[in-house]
Amino acid sequence: MSFRIKPLIARKVISACLSACLFAILFALAEPNLWVDPQSIGGYFADVWKVIPVYLIVSFPVLLLYGSLTSLISDYIVANLARKQALNRPLTKKVFLAGLHLLFGCILSYIGILAALLYFLFDLWLSRRPQPYRAIHALIGFCFPLGLYLVTVVTLWIAER
Repeated sequence: MSFRIKPLIARKVISACLSACLFAILFALAEPNLWVDPQSIGGYFADVWKVIPVYLIVSFPVLLLYGSLTSLISDYIVANLARKQALNRPLTKKVFLAGLHLLFGCILSYIGILAALLYFLFDLWLSRRPQPYRAIHALIGFCFPLGLYLVTVVTLWIAER
């Protein structure tokens, strides 16, 4: 496992973008309104839709900065351990890498564990691509959180009119 930094950073940015979107949706489904319980199923989904942009605004910078940095550190640790023959099987590397991601995520409570798990799964899925990621791929990755934010805000604005 060679540790090439530029394609790795692009992949980490894409992982952060995708995991932030899914995290905002899943956490909104779990906690649509922190103060009042919804009275109907329609009210529940209205609350979910309203809170997705808020969770996205909060989670995206955290996943982009903290998640990407800790994921790079985790990859570096696993690459060094693999070089020293401490981790020589691919499954062992993945399990150890998942453990490091979850360890870094647990610093931010159960919310951080969910975000770290999503980030790890997206990063693992993206790592299976044979060609390295480039900066243009990372820029395209930013379209996902921006698109989700715009769709939710615009539909809420239209619904309010």
